[in-house]
Amino acid sequence: MKTQQVRTIYTFSLVSLDVVAIILAFVAAYYLRRSIPYPDELTNLVPLTRYLGLLGVQVVFIIAAQFFNRQYYIPRALSRVDQFYYSVASVTIGHLLSVSTAIFLFKDSDVIQDYPRAMTVYAWLFAIILMTLMRALHQQ
Repeated sequence: MKTQQVRTIYTFSLVSLDVVAIILAFVAAYYLRRSIPYPDELTNLVPLTRYLGLLGVQVVFIIAAQFFNRQYYIPRALSRVDQFYYSVASVTIGHLLSVSTAIFLFKDSDVIQDYPRAMTVYAWLFAIILMTLMRALHQQ
């Protein structure tokens, strides 16, 4: 195989793993928020399917932040600590942009009104953890 083909396959597989990690993090955050009544109990339980638009916005912005942070190029000798740092930075920027964009996109929708703030924090933490783990497995 040519070098360019290897880079293309590497990039597509890494983007796919990141998308899966973001989706799994969002779903895990949803179920964790449903099961833990902290800081308050949920007053309005919304099904997960109503959050699909918000999930799509989150995936797009986190992947874009990873791309602009040059995380989809083949690294030379990047340590796991550096990779973790870049993942934290990209996920944080992408998550903040996705939440602020979702507020404008879904302003008149019930979805954004019922979106728990604790779920935002859970999704952010789970995305960092899952993306770091999947990237570590991808390198091996």
